[in-house]
Amino acid sequence: MIRSSKILLVAATIAAAALAPARTALAEEAPAPEQPRYFAPLLTLYKGKIVIAGETLQMNLSADNVAAPISLAPSLWYGATDTLTVGLTHDFGTTAWTPRPVLRGFTRTVMGMSTAYAAGTGICLTGTDNGCPRFYDNVGVDVLHSLRVGRLAVASHPGLDVGSFDPFFLDLRIGVLGIFMVTGKLAIAFDPRLQLGLTSRDEGNTEAIDLPVWAWYEINNKISAYLHSGLQGTFKGFGDNYAIPLQLGGSYKIKYKLTAGLDFAFTRVNDSLDGRALGLRVMYEL
Repeated sequence: MIRSSKILLVAATIAAAALAPARTALAEEAPAPEQPRYFAPLLTLYKGKIVIAGETLQMNLSADNVAAPISLAPSLWYGATDTLTVGLTHDFGTTAWTPRPVLRGFTRTVMGMSTAYAAGTGICLTGTDNGCPRFYDNVGVDVLHSLRVGRLAVASHPGLDVGSFDPFFLDLRIGVLGIFMVTGKLAIAFDPRLQLGLTSRDEGNTEAIDLPVWAWYEINNKISAYLHSGLQGTFKGFGDNYAIPLQLGGSYKIKYKLTAGLDFAFTRVNDSLDGRALGLRVMYEL
Protein backbone atom coordinates (compact mmCIF):
# COMPACT_ATOMS: atom_id res chain seq x y z
CA MET A 1 0.00 0.00 0.00
CA ILE A 2 2.77 2.40 0.97
CA ARG A 3 4.75 1.39 -2.11
CA SER A 4 1.70 2.14 -4.35
CA SER A 5 1.26 5.60 -2.79
CA LYS A 6 4.91 6.43 -3.43
CA ILE A 7 4.57 5.37 -7.06
CA LEU A 8 1.47 7.58 -7.53
CA LEU A 9 3.23 10.57 -5.91
CA VAL A 10 6.25 10.19 -8.19
CA ALA A 11 3.99 9.94 -11.24
CA ALA A 12 2.06 13.08 -10.26
CA THR A 13 5.32 14.99 -9.74
CA ILE A 14 6.61 13.98 -13.18
CA ALA A 15 3.30 14.95 -14.84
CA ALA A 16 3.31 18.37 -13.16
CA ALA A 17 6.88 18.99 -14.28
CA ALA A 18 5.96 18.03 -17.83
CA LEU A 19 2.95 20.38 -17.91
CA ALA A 20 4.77 23.39 -16.34
CA PRO A 21 6.47 24.57 -19.58
CA ALA A 22 3.17 24.33 -21.45
CA ARG A 23 1.41 26.40 -18.80
CA THR A 24 4.23 28.98 -18.90
CA ALA A 25 4.01 29.18 -22.68
CA LEU A 26 0.25 29.68 -22.54
CA ALA A 27 0.67 32.43 -19.95
CA GLU A 28 3.24 34.19 -22.12
CA GLU A 29 1.04 33.94 -25.22
CA ALA A 30 -2.15 35.17 -23.47
CA PRO A 31 -3.09 38.65 -24.73
CA ALA A 32 -2.72 41.56 -22.33
CA PRO A 33 -5.96 43.16 -21.10
CA GLU A 34 -7.24 45.70 -23.66
CA GLN A 35 -6.44 49.27 -22.67
CA PRO A 36 -9.12 51.99 -22.88
CA ARG A 37 -9.20 53.66 -26.29
CA TYR A 38 -9.47 57.43 -26.53
CA PHE A 39 -10.55 59.38 -29.56
CA ALA A 40 -7.74 61.83 -30.36
CA PRO A 41 -9.47 65.11 -31.26
CA LEU A 42 -8.07 67.29 -34.02
CA LEU A 43 -8.20 71.03 -33.39
CA THR A 44 -7.13 72.04 -36.88
CA LEU A 45 -8.41 71.14 -40.35
CA TYR A 46 -6.51 69.11 -42.90
CA LYS A 47 -4.85 71.14 -45.64
CA GLY A 48 -7.37 72.45 -48.16
CA LYS A 49 -10.41 71.63 -45.98
CA ILE A 50 -13.14 74.28 -45.63
CA VAL A 51 -15.75 74.43 -42.87
CA ILE A 52 -18.69 76.82 -42.50
CA ALA A 53 -19.63 77.06 -38.82
CA GLY A 54 -20.10 79.52 -35.97
CA GLU A 55 -23.08 80.64 -33.90
CA THR A 56 -25.18 80.76 -37.06
CA LEU A 57 -28.28 82.26 -35.38
CA GLN A 58 -28.31 83.82 -31.94
CA MET A 59 -31.02 85.55 -29.95
CA ASN A 60 -31.16 87.57 -26.76
CA LEU A 61 -33.64 86.05 -24.31
CA SER A 62 -32.94 88.40 -21.40
CA ALA A 63 -35.77 89.72 -19.29
CA ASP A 64 -37.59 92.60 -21.06
CA ASN A 65 -35.36 92.14 -24.16
CA VAL A 66 -36.55 88.92 -25.74
CA ALA A 67 -35.50 88.77 -29.43
CA ALA A 68 -33.67 92.09 -29.11
CA PRO A 69 -31.36 91.44 -30.84
CA ILE A 70 -31.47 88.51 -33.26
CA SER A 71 -28.31 88.13 -35.35
CA LEU A 72 -26.41 85.79 -37.66
CA ALA A 73 -22.76 85.16 -36.81
CA PRO A 74 -21.30 82.64 -39.28
CA SER A 75 -17.64 81.68 -39.54
CA LEU A 76 -15.57 80.38 -42.45
CA TRP A 77 -12.54 78.18 -41.65
CA TYR A 78 -9.78 77.04 -44.01
CA GLY A 79 -6.99 74.51 -43.47
CA ALA A 80 -3.87 76.35 -44.68
CA THR A 81 -1.74 73.34 -43.68
CA ASP A 82 -2.44 70.19 -41.66
CA THR A 83 -1.45 72.07 -38.50
CA LEU A 84 -2.59 75.64 -39.31
CA THR A 85 -6.21 76.75 -39.70
CA VAL A 86 -7.37 80.32 -40.33
CA GLY A 87 -10.89 81.66 -40.04
CA LEU A 88 -13.05 84.68 -40.78
CA THR A 89 -15.38 84.94 -37.79
CA HIS A 90 -18.15 87.06 -36.27
CA ASP A 91 -18.36 85.41 -32.83
CA PHE A 92 -14.90 86.19 -31.40
CA GLY A 93 -13.28 82.82 -32.04
CA THR A 94 -16.01 80.33 -31.18
CA THR A 95 -15.11 76.79 -32.34
CA ALA A 96 -17.01 73.52 -32.67
CA TRP A 97 -15.63 72.46 -29.27
CA THR A 98 -16.35 75.81 -27.57
CA PRO A 99 -19.82 77.03 -28.61
CA ARG A 100 -21.57 79.96 -26.98
CA PRO A 101 -23.95 82.71 -28.11
CA VAL A 102 -22.09 86.03 -28.06
CA LEU A 103 -23.69 89.41 -27.30
CA ARG A 104 -21.65 92.61 -27.25
CA GLY A 105 -22.04 95.11 -24.43
CA PHE A 106 -22.84 98.68 -25.48
CA THR A 107 -23.93 101.88 -23.78
CA ARG A 108 -26.63 104.14 -25.23
CA THR A 109 -26.91 107.77 -24.06
CA VAL A 110 -30.26 109.51 -24.40
CA MET A 111 -30.83 113.00 -22.92
CA GLY A 112 -27.76 112.60 -20.74
CA MET A 113 -28.87 109.21 -19.39
CA SER A 114 -26.61 106.23 -20.14
CA THR A 115 -28.12 102.75 -20.50
CA ALA A 116 -26.22 99.50 -21.04
CA TYR A 117 -27.67 97.07 -23.57
CA ALA A 118 -26.78 93.88 -25.41
CA ALA A 119 -25.95 94.16 -29.12
CA GLY A 120 -25.90 91.47 -31.77
CA THR A 121 -22.83 90.22 -33.60
CA GLY A 122 -22.29 89.67 -37.32
CA ILE A 123 -25.40 90.42 -39.34
CA CYS A 124 -27.92 92.01 -36.97
CA LEU A 125 -31.54 91.64 -38.07
CA THR A 126 -33.73 93.49 -35.57
CA GLY A 127 -32.89 97.18 -36.19
CA THR A 128 -31.40 99.99 -34.16
CA ASP A 129 -34.25 99.99 -31.62
CA ASN A 130 -33.69 96.32 -30.81
CA GLY A 131 -29.99 95.85 -30.13
CA CYS A 132 -28.45 96.52 -33.56
CA PRO A 133 -26.15 99.58 -33.66
CA ARG A 134 -25.73 98.73 -37.36
CA PHE A 135 -26.76 95.97 -39.73
CA TYR A 136 -23.12 94.78 -39.87
CA ASP A 137 -20.76 95.99 -37.16
CA ASN A 138 -18.02 93.46 -36.27
CA VAL A 139 -15.64 90.92 -37.83
CA GLY A 140 -12.54 88.99 -36.82
CA VAL A 141 -9.64 86.88 -38.07
CA ASP A 142 -9.00 83.73 -36.06
CA VAL A 143 -6.00 81.35 -36.10
CA LEU A 144 -5.51 77.82 -34.76
CA HIS A 145 -2.03 76.29 -34.79
CA SER A 146 -1.70 72.72 -33.53
CA LEU A 147 0.89 72.29 -30.76
CA ARG A 148 0.03 68.81 -29.51
CA VAL A 149 -2.20 65.90 -30.57
CA GLY A 150 -3.34 62.86 -28.65
CA ARG A 151 -5.47 62.34 -25.56
CA LEU A 152 -4.59 65.95 -24.69
CA ALA A 153 -4.76 68.13 -27.80
CA VAL A 154 -3.58 71.75 -27.67
CA ALA A 155 -3.48 74.57 -30.23
CA SER A 156 -2.49 78.20 -29.97
CA HIS A 157 -5.57 80.37 -30.57
CA PRO A 158 -4.79 84.02 -31.33
CA GLY A 159 -7.10 86.39 -33.16
CA LEU A 160 -7.63 89.96 -34.30
CA ASP A 161 -11.16 91.23 -33.68
CA VAL A 162 -12.97 94.38 -34.76
CA GLY A 163 -15.59 94.61 -32.03
CA SER A 164 -17.22 97.73 -33.47
CA PHE A 165 -16.77 99.92 -36.54
CA ASP A 166 -17.83 103.18 -34.87
CA PRO A 167 -16.29 103.70 -32.41
CA PHE A 168 -13.54 101.56 -33.94
CA PHE A 169 -12.71 98.80 -31.45
CA LEU A 170 -9.71 96.73 -32.59
CA ASP A 171 -8.55 94.00 -30.20
CA LEU A 172 -5.69 91.54 -30.16
CA ARG A 173 -6.72 88.21 -28.67
CA ILE A 174 -4.13 85.79 -27.25
CA GLY A 175 -5.24 82.32 -26.19
CA VAL A 176 -4.90 78.55 -26.18
CA LEU A 177 -7.53 75.98 -27.18
CA GLY A 178 -7.32 72.52 -25.64
CA ILE A 179 -9.24 69.24 -25.36
CA PHE A 180 -8.57 66.51 -22.78
CA MET A 181 -10.25 63.12 -23.21
CA VAL A 182 -11.11 61.99 -19.68
CA THR A 183 -12.66 58.76 -20.98
CA GLY A 184 -13.73 57.54 -24.39
CA LYS A 185 -16.98 59.53 -24.02
CA LEU A 186 -16.16 62.42 -21.67
CA ALA A 187 -14.01 65.37 -22.77
CA ILE A 188 -13.00 68.66 -21.17
CA ALA A 189 -12.50 71.66 -23.47
CA PHE A 190 -10.84 74.93 -22.45
CA ASP A 191 -10.17 78.15 -24.33
CA PRO A 192 -8.58 80.80 -22.04
CA ARG A 193 -7.81 84.10 -23.73
CA LEU A 194 -6.53 87.58 -22.99
CA GLN A 195 -8.00 90.52 -24.91
CA LEU A 196 -5.86 93.61 -25.48
CA GLY A 197 -7.57 96.80 -26.65
CA LEU A 198 -5.55 98.44 -29.44
CA THR A 199 -7.81 101.38 -30.32
CA SER A 200 -10.47 103.58 -28.68
CA ARG A 201 -9.18 102.82 -25.22
CA ASP A 202 -10.73 106.02 -23.88
CA GLU A 203 -14.09 104.65 -25.12
CA GLY A 204 -13.75 101.60 -22.87
CA ASN A 205 -11.91 99.21 -25.19
CA THR A 206 -9.37 97.98 -22.64
CA GLU A 207 -7.91 94.68 -21.42
CA ALA A 208 -10.18 91.75 -20.54
CA ILE A 209 -9.75 88.13 -19.54
CA ASP A 210 -11.89 85.10 -20.36
CA LEU A 211 -11.47 81.67 -18.70
CA PRO A 212 -14.12 79.34 -20.16
CA VAL A 213 -14.44 75.55 -19.80
CA TRP A 214 -16.79 72.94 -21.34
CA ALA A 215 -17.54 69.36 -20.25
CA TRP A 216 -18.69 67.28 -23.25
CA TYR A 217 -20.35 63.86 -23.09
CA GLU A 218 -20.95 61.64 -26.13
CA ILE A 219 -24.39 60.06 -25.75
CA ASN A 220 -24.05 58.06 -28.97
CA ASN A 221 -22.27 58.40 -32.31
CA LYS A 222 -24.67 61.19 -33.38
CA ILE A 223 -25.54 63.13 -30.22
CA SER A 224 -23.23 64.94 -27.77
CA ALA A 225 -24.20 67.20 -24.87
CA TYR A 226 -22.18 69.68 -22.79
CA LEU A 227 -22.18 71.95 -19.75
CA HIS A 228 -20.23 75.23 -19.88
CA SER A 229 -19.14 77.81 -17.32
CA GLY A 230 -16.16 80.06 -16.62
CA LEU A 231 -15.12 83.54 -15.55
CA GLN A 232 -14.79 86.69 -17.65
CA GLY A 233 -14.47 90.44 -17.22
CA THR A 234 -12.40 93.55 -17.91
CA PHE A 235 -9.30 94.22 -15.84
CA LYS A 236 -10.59 97.69 -14.98
CA GLY A 237 -13.20 97.31 -12.28
CA PHE A 238 -13.06 93.51 -12.46
CA GLY A 239 -14.66 93.08 -9.04
CA ASP A 240 -17.75 94.99 -10.16
CA ASN A 241 -18.17 93.77 -13.74
CA TYR A 242 -17.03 90.13 -13.82
CA ALA A 243 -19.47 87.53 -15.14
CA ILE A 244 -19.91 83.81 -14.49
CA PRO A 245 -21.94 82.21 -17.30
CA LEU A 246 -23.81 78.92 -17.10
CA GLN A 247 -24.71 77.23 -20.37
CA LEU A 248 -25.88 73.88 -21.64
CA GLY A 249 -26.41 72.54 -25.11
CA GLY A 250 -25.55 69.83 -27.55
CA SER A 251 -24.74 68.81 -31.10
CA TYR A 252 -26.45 66.40 -33.49
CA LYS A 253 -24.66 64.93 -36.51
CA ILE A 254 -27.31 64.98 -39.23
CA LYS A 255 -25.05 63.38 -41.81
CA TYR A 256 -21.31 62.84 -42.31
CA LYS A 257 -20.51 66.48 -43.17
CA LEU A 258 -23.44 68.29 -41.53
CA THR A 259 -23.85 68.94 -37.79
CA ALA A 260 -26.44 71.09 -35.99
CA GLY A 261 -26.32 72.42 -32.44
CA LEU A 262 -28.39 74.22 -29.82
CA ASP A 263 -27.02 76.40 -27.00
CA PHE A 264 -28.88 78.02 -24.09
CA ALA A 265 -26.98 80.33 -21.75
CA PHE A 266 -27.46 82.30 -18.58
CA THR A 267 -24.91 85.06 -19.14
CA ARG A 268 -24.35 86.23 -15.52
CA VAL A 269 -25.49 83.75 -12.88
CA ASN A 270 -23.40 85.63 -10.30
CA ASP A 271 -25.94 88.49 -10.55
CA SER A 272 -29.24 86.88 -11.54
CA LEU A 273 -30.86 84.60 -14.09
CA ASP A 274 -32.30 87.53 -16.07
CA GLY A 275 -29.49 87.54 -18.66
CA ARG A 276 -30.19 84.76 -21.17
CA ALA A 277 -29.22 83.91 -24.75
CA LEU A 278 -30.05 81.24 -27.30
CA GLY A 279 -27.83 79.99 -30.11
CA LEU A 280 -28.53 77.74 -33.09
CA ARG A 281 -25.48 76.29 -34.84
CA VAL A 282 -24.90 74.66 -38.20
CA MET A 283 -21.48 73.27 -39.24
CA TYR A 284 -20.93 72.08 -42.78
CA GLU A 285 -17.71 70.60 -44.17
CA LEU A 286 -16.90 71.27 -47.81
